[in-house]
Formats: sequence, structure tokens, C-alpha cells
Amino acid sequence: MLPEVFKILRPVLGPCFIIAPLLKVHVSDINGQDIMISFYDNSTGSPILIGTDAVYNGGPGNASVSWSGLCYNTIYQWFAVAFDGVCNATTPTFSFTTGEAPLIPFFLFLGASEEQIFGYNLLILISVLGISIALITQKLRKSK
Repeated sequence: MLPEVFKILRPVLGPCFIIAPLLKVHVSDINGQDIMISFYDNSTGSPILIGTDAVYNGGPGNASVSWSGLCYNTIYQWFAVAFDGVCNATTPTFSFTTGEAPLIPFFLFLGASEEQIFGYNLLILISVLGISIALITQKLRKSK
């Protein structure tokens, strides 16, 4: 018996405003067999495996994978294939659009790769802001 992929939980359509969405489907198998779910990027028309998850004993249950490394303001397409060891079932292809890049002061980008922007360089920004606030506070105290 085919595994039944009966509910796509997210993301389905429209902007998701994130660049690392969690792809999630709800599956079940009437015969109680374990189900392996493979998630595919179909943005280029040539499917590329994103990741796999499993639902045991026929479910029903949710399977999910995190899709990281996406770009801002880009349309992505994905689908999932559920396989119970005998047959498989494929979802339709779904699409979503990642949101616009957040406005970040340009100095955060100095010497940074895209992966570091929200880690190391954010700490630099916080440190710079903290030092600036401390200097302003110190100056105000001296002027009184």
C-alpha cells in the first residue's frame, strides 16, 4: 500500500521571511510500515536531495528537514517522496519565497563571509555600540 502524504505543513506558498525554513510533511502508512521521507530541492528543475527523515510503525507522524544556506529574496521549490519499503508517494512541487535581506549597517560586512554576519560580526556591532554608549555616558557625567 502506498504511504499517504496527506498534509504539507510548511512552507507552502508565499514569502517565508527566513533563509533556513523547516520543511515538514505529515505521513502515514495503512500497513504500519516504517516510512522514509526524502525532501528535494527542485528550484532548478533537477531535484537535489536536501535531507531525509523517518516515521516509524506507519505513523501517522511528521517528518521534517531544515533547509539551510538559502539566499534572500529568492523563489525556491521543493517536494517530498515517502517510501515504505515497497511503494513510494510523491507530493506535488511547492514553492516559497525567502524574504528581503535585513538592513544591516555596512561595516558589519567588512571582512565577513555571509555565514559570519549574524555571528561574529554581530558581536562586534554590539561591542561597538556598547563602547559608544559607555563613552557618551562618561562624557555626560563629566559635564555635570
